[in-house]
This record gives sequence, C-alpha cells and structure tokens, in this order.
Amino acid sequence: MKDITERRQQEALQRWEAEHDPLTGLLNRRGFERRLEEAFADFQKTSTPSALLLFDLDHFKPINDEGGHALGDEMLRRIAQIVAWEVRRSDHVAISRADAASYEAKGEGRDAVVVKLPEQFDPIELFG
Repeated sequence: MKDITERRQQEALQRWEAEHDPLTGLLNRRGFERRLEEAFADFQKTSTPSALLLFDLDHFKPINDEGGHALGDEMLRRIAQIVAWEVRRSDHVAISRADAASYEAKGEGRDAVVVKLPEQFDPIELFG
C-alpha cells in the first residue's frame, strides 16, 4: 500500500496558492471570481442573495513610492488583517491589485456585516 498523504498535501497547497495572494493571504482575482460564480449559481438555484463591495485604497501610490515597497507591503498586510477580522468566515475578501480589494457576503445576515475600515489609513498612525 502506498501512502499518498504528502502528495495530497502538496496538491492542496498548490490549489490554495493558485487562488490566494501570497502577501496578504486574501483571495486573488482568480479565487474571488470563482467564489462569485458559485454565489451566482447559488442564487440561480436557491435565490440566495449576495452582497458585493468593491473598495479602493486612496493615496496608496505615494505610500509605496515615498515609504518604499516594504512599507506598502506591510500596509496591505495590516489592511487585509483588519478586514479579515471584521467579516464572517463564510464571506470572501480578495485583493485584485495593489490598491483595490473586493468583498462578497451571501446568505442570512449579509446586510448586518459591516467592514469597519477607517476612512483614511494614515501610515504613521497605522505603523507608529
């Protein structure tokens, strides 16, 4: 008998890496689009409603340009962490590019889920 545990673990890791942003751990565009397709299919079958929120990080380019990529990367990691803390486990958050993200919530309670992001992320305040 052959133990395939390691191969299964490697395949699972590859699937995760294909759909997640390595910096933030959030879904990437591919992973988010798949979740949206699943939500739409659920809606067509069972009329399960969903909510979609897109948000843009204003003034991110100057932070990256003036503070360096390390500061920009750390800011993205912190924002991802804040957003992940504020949403339900059944919801999906994705980063689609360096300064934009998406959030999808479906089913019961979706209207009650509020992402509590500060109106402005001040890098000094955030990392001070």
